[in-house]
Amino acid sequence: MTETVPVGSIRLYDSVAPDVVAGVYRVRSTLDIAAGGDTLAPPAAHDAYLQVDGPRFALSPADIAAVHPAPGSVGAFGQRLPHMALTRRTLPWERRFADGTPWLALLVVRAEEATLVDPQPLRLAVGEQHFATLAAAGAIDGDGDGPAVRVLLAHDAITQQSLLPKRRDLNLLAHVRQVNLADSDLAMGDDDGFFAVVVANRLPTIAGPYTACLVSLEGREILLSASAATPTPLVVLHSWAFEVGAGGLFEVLARGLDVDSLRLPSATPRGEPAVRLPRVDHDGAARPVTYRGPLRPAPVDPDAPVPAGDLGREAAAELGRLLGAADGRFLSDVVAWHRDLDRSEVAAATVAATGGGATSRRDRELADTSARLAHRRADPARIPRVARDLPHRAGGERR
Repeated sequence: MTETVPVGSIRLYDSVAPDVVAGVYRVRSTLDIAAGGDTLAPPAAHDAYLQVDGPRFALSPADIAAVHPAPGSVGAFGQRLPHMALTRRTLPWERRFADGTPWLALLVVRAEEATLVDPQPLRLAVGEQHFATLAAAGAIDGDGDGPAVRVLLAHDAITQQSLLPKRRDLNLLAHVRQVNLADSDLAMGDDDGFFAVVVANRLPTIAGPYTACLVSLEGREILLSASAATPTPLVVLHSWAFEVGAGGLFEVLARGLDVDSLRLPSATPRGEPAVRLPRVDHDGAARPVTYRGPLRPAPVDPDAPVPAGDLGREAAAELGRLLGAADGRFLSDVVAWHRDLDRSEVAAATVAATGGGATSRRDRELADTSARLAHRRADPARIPRVARDLPHRAGGERR
């Protein structure tokens, strides 16, 4: 599982189950004593208790890597199952059932189906009987009534049964993915590249508001195989709201894009479209500028003069720098290239300094090497001159 994944790729695992699940354990140690062939009476056995802990009734922001759909978003989300990525790769299996079934489920509900109850003490929220079941499985923090939790309560037992996934489906609704840490888009700042992903069992296709709830099934195993007589409160570890409406995913918007409406009416004598925009400089002065998009149907001469007041090429250069800075693998390659180039030029300077010959010749070689290194000190980013001079050539100021 430690094998590196190529940038841009994802490796999937059915599960990552820890050897020891969360709970309280007793460790008993005994001692047998023998001397000269005689067995002595052993001392009394010693018992020690330890607790394997983990998130149980709520998740912290550090436990959540990402969710889909985004909280508060509005769009056409009916073609992709809602899901959430967790930074703890073992979390769905840390309190698994006896057969390995995960203890977490992601439910997507509408307002007329279930209510997300405001936080209240655990004992009051789930009832005395279930509170005792949870207490028997592991110590509960807080005072005698437990911590404040939110619960999801279906409006009736039939609706609850339709919302809950089947037991056989729970294993299919949780998995682990591994990505390369250099992949800034997929790694999302994680420290090991592993995420547990919990997927909902329902596509939100009906227009209107929804609430996604990550619920605990600890002690609720019976609900997965038999219908309850009355609605059962389910502890919610995390929830977020979104709305199904017009718009939504990028691919949906791209397919419906009217390209003809984006054509610019004006054009320069060279036939390249340009649009006039207002610009406010760093000193607060406003002036009109023109902009040309970075995509052209034909090659562009990089040495061609830039019209005064045109920011098209400057904007393209800035976009390129931002894309490069956001790519971890690209930055790593650039740093390695700079390091190798520095070593080769330092080696050349060393050879020139110890090469022998007339003093004047060594001085000339050292002066030549110093001159070659001077531009490196003046421009450590190695920006081409044509790009470095763009702000001046465009009539703007260096930023």
